[in-house]
Amino acid sequence: MACAKSHNVKRWTICAVVCLFALFTMMRPAFAEDGAEVYFPVYDVENLRDALPCLIGAIGEDDRVALMTSGVRNKKQLWAVEGAWNAQGAIDVPSANSVWQLQIHEDGTYSILTSEGKYLNTADGAALSLDTKSKSRWNIAPSDMGFVISAVATPDRSLGLYAWQKELFFANYKHSANATPTLQIFVPKTALPGAEIVWPEPDSEVLLSVGELSASVASEGLSVVAAAGCRLSDGSMIVPQGASTFVCRYVGDSVFVLQNDEGYFSHSLAYAETPEYWSVDAVGLKACDATGVEISEPYLVYNKTISEFCLIPASEVWRASYVPAVLSGCAPEATEELSEEGVKTLRGGWSTEALSAVSWQGVSALDLRALALPIATQSFAHRPAQCNSPILVNAEASMHLVKDWPFVLQCDGEDAQLLSPFTLSDGVPLKWGGRFKAPRGTLSYSRQMYADGGWETLCVPFATMVPDGFEVRVPGEISENEITFLKVERLEANQAAIVRYVGAVETGSALLHLNNDAETVQPASSDFLLRGLYDTLRVEGNESGIYLLNTSGQAFVRAASGSWVAPFRAWLCPGQDADVQTAYALRLPEDETSGCAMPVCDANRWQGACYDLQGRCVLLHTDAVSFAALPAGVYIVNGKMIIKQ
Repeated sequence: MACAKSHNVKRWTICAVVCLFALFTMMRPAFAEDGAEVYFPVYDVENLRDALPCLIGAIGEDDRVALMTSGVRNKKQLWAVEGAWNAQGAIDVPSANSVWQLQIHEDGTYSILTSEGKYLNTADGAALSLDTKSKSRWNIAPSDMGFVISAVATPDRSLGLYAWQKELFFANYKHSANATPTLQIFVPKTALPGAEIVWPEPDSEVLLSVGELSASVASEGLSVVAAAGCRLSDGSMIVPQGASTFVCRYVGDSVFVLQNDEGYFSHSLAYAETPEYWSVDAVGLKACDATGVEISEPYLVYNKTISEFCLIPASEVWRASYVPAVLSGCAPEATEELSEEGVKTLRGGWSTEALSAVSWQGVSALDLRALALPIATQSFAHRPAQCNSPILVNAEASMHLVKDWPFVLQCDGEDAQLLSPFTLSDGVPLKWGGRFKAPRGTLSYSRQMYADGGWETLCVPFATMVPDGFEVRVPGEISENEITFLKVERLEANQAAIVRYVGAVETGSALLHLNNDAETVQPASSDFLLRGLYDTLRVEGNESGIYLLNTSGQAFVRAASGSWVAPFRAWLCPGQDADVQTAYALRLPEDETSGCAMPVCDANRWQGACYDLQGRCVLLHTDAVSFAALPAGVYIVNGKMIIKQ
């Protein structure tokens, strides 16, 4: 068998690492004791579970297996040991230090640990190290021959096997122009999907599949149909064009036939007029008789070398060129529905391509909670660059997201959690009003403001501290023609306010950046004097009850028809009982000077002409003395509105 000792030079092919080496006597395989756990090769990331023990290795052209151990070579590589195939097509554990454990993080990356709990980390160049703290996250991606295991920090390198004279070891090798180092992962039989025996549902529609391939049955036999992007996270598949589907009809507890209008799927991999029987186990789909007894060559596999399906004996299943076929449920038809509130809900089976092409026109939130995502998701082709519409997913789907999906909320019943940091875009509507949680500092809002000391309105859906360099005030009392605004250091969620930059007074801009200071977030309008909003407000006709902050930022004036307020800002509502006023001045108690409701800045502010609201020039050159002599009223100086009492 391939696990026998050899002193001959063998050629191993592990994608980019193709090397000649001699396996020396000390690397003879060590077989597990009776009853010990055995490990089977897997080909899909769906078989990699959190806290799962596993073996990591490489399969050579002669089917010999070299497994990575936690033994350190020269302080920068890890020793390899030869694994032993058994009659089940599995690997017996050769040593305790060849067993690793995977930890899966929320972002889909992995930590790789030894059986002693040390983390596998990268070092300089191709070097590896084992540490008590996790310093490296890993991506594990399926390939034609196994998995590519790359550190997030070094995506141009992957774990690979190398031979130096008579020594075998693993390191973090750089990709070549022609290939990428590829390894095999082996998991315990009890961790395989078949160990749970998830049988096809009675009378359900199924298709034959291998990874992103499916099968078509014709008179000449079984042919391959490409199904890229069709496998979904729940194990079902979207039926690709040309693929054959069957109804699974049970004739016993563990035996079934596969039937469609053409006939019965037979052991000759074609249609037959009479029933022929099938079953499933930890490996995959297998042919049997009506009582469940396997035939001599029971397992249906895909031979990657010749790109064909075939039946093989159990002793051959472990070979690297074979991938066991499985039965996949057929996903329901893809549907979408857009509610009056703009929530677009997707249901059924959406392929990678179809999901990435979904339209975002008029969408306030994309609800994917009823959806099994495709295993390989892509960016949304039509999502605007600035968009405040969240993507709602279930817990299972969150494991299959691409990193550039922004504003993703993982939902569990009525609870929702922000999965990764997100910054709300200023001036872009946030129409979805659902409640969710965001760890402190992970949800933010930014606005580019004028740095001239003028006031602007503000409303954000989370509590936040006022950053340095800015002043925030909230409304207090309202009198006949003015409103008192009180200074605050912390703004509550959905609390409308006015804000200004208090640094330099010269023309320029300043970035206002706010971070959430509490976990609970829920965008909501208020019925207060100053009302914040997250959608655009457009004034139609003569709205006497709406007052907007004027361009100078010094008074709220009656809204004219056609005016509008951008999202994350606020408008003034004095109430039905208030007398109709042309304007309400801002009264800032600690800044009152000379009977004027605006702060008196340096002498440069008191220059230039002064105009009344009719546009007439009342002072050619304005200073504090001449301004004090003017009658009470509203004036414009240097583009700023000043209310004199």
